[in-house]
Amino acid sequence: MSGGAGGRCHPAGEPTACSAVDDAGVDAAVDAADGGLPVGAFKALAVGQEFACAITMDGSQVSCWGENVIGQLGDGSFIDRPTAAPIGEPGPWRAIAAGSYHACAIKDSGALFCWGEAAYGQVDGSNANQTPPRHPL
Repeated sequence: MSGGAGGRCHPAGEPTACSAVDDAGVDAAVDAADGGLPVGAFKALAVGQEFACAITMDGSQVSCWGENVIGQLGDGSFIDRPTAAPIGEPGPWRAIAAGSYHACAIKDSGALFCWGEAAYGQVDGSNANQTPPRHPL
């Protein structure tokens, strides 16, 4: 990951830690406002439309933050979150990907879980939006 003007992660070579409003030191006023505190250290990141999800460094948890109008944060709610909150399914996790308003993650066991908007069946084969992660098939 790399930071930059308005970026949200630390520059390459530094620990992969992101903050909801951290600009990697580009704007001291922003860093002062957020205290420079990371919301976590992640090994994988997926970015959708106005939300993001990441796998913790040890793979034990997927956490998401941002807009949550369709349940795309996977925490069982429709509450927008400025900092990372764990999804409703424990790991260990291997990989994660995000679409516009949904995300999917693969456990170390190979099991696939998806959550969020399902207008085209992309979450579990139905057209019903899912707030907690679902095993699609």
